[in-house]
Amino acid sequence: MPDAKRILVLDDDAAFVDALRAALGPDGYMVETSRHVGDAWSRLRGCTPDLVLCSTALPDVDAYEFQRELRQDPDLCNLLFVLVGATPNGEDRIRGLRMGADDFLAKSYEVREIAARIHALLDRMDRIRAEARKALDAMEQYVGYVTTWLVAGPYRQRGKECHQLFEIPFAPEQAGASAAWKPAPPPAKASLFWQADLASVVGGDHCVIYLKTRVHVAAKQQVRLDIGTDDGIKLWVNGKLIHANNAIRGLRPGQDKARCALEAGWNDFLLKITQHTMGCGACVRIRSLDGSVIQGLRFEAGTPRGAEQK
Repeated sequence: MPDAKRILVLDDDAAFVDALRAALGPDGYMVETSRHVGDAWSRLRGCTPDLVLCSTALPDVDAYEFQRELRQDPDLCNLLFVLVGATPNGEDRIRGLRMGADDFLAKSYEVREIAARIHALLDRMDRIRAEARKALDAMEQYVGYVTTWLVAGPYRQRGKECHQLFEIPFAPEQAGASAAWKPAPPPAKASLFWQADLASVVGGDHCVIYLKTRVHVAAKQQVRLDIGTDDGIKLWVNGKLIHANNAIRGLRPGQDKARCALEAGWNDFLLKITQHTMGCGACVRIRSLDGSVIQGLRFEAGTPRGAEQK
């Protein structure tokens, strides 16, 4: 049974072990036994179980010393560990729990209760791991978003609407022209750190805003860009136009996709964002072509020199 939980019981009480195996077996648990600590270490190193149930009356070593060594082992320190004693007193329980035992049971309990407690511990650990996986997945979706930008604009022309301004090259996209760059403001909500919130920059409707940053990768590679904008966008990488969409829309992450080549070292990104009405913003996430995270990705917007920077 490939997904069966494995329980290592370290105890020389054959009757107790047999009763416990009988109680846990119907639920699909694999119960392995060791009578001595040396054998237990071999089993732990060979194939780590999901839980260790350890008697406090070991014949060859102090159970609490074994517990201490287990908790100091970097590969095994997070293993579920339960102590079981014939008639443990309060001090025994306190000592074991303070040293890191996940539970301390008495053999005087009915074996079915001990099995139920083991089941509850394993079930709780499954839920914790599932929640941790969900949290990691939620965090990973934001890895690779550009979070450092400089902004220039807004730029307008009398009588021109945003879809017309889309085709007009303003200073930031003109070779040799100067533009006033400043750090982009933080988003209104900290949870939106992955997007450039330009609502406080545009100062009205029908204009364009420019964003720029620098992206560092360790090696030359093809990458995928997941782009979201409110409203339209032109995107240049190292001076080459690689994506354009003269849209009127709200921002959604990944609503546009593009591919480009990044050189080893620093790469220049320039965005032109059109503003129709209401909100305005942009987000760009950089991933490998297969969607995986690019290790060592760095961003640097640079510091404006005075009021102007080319």
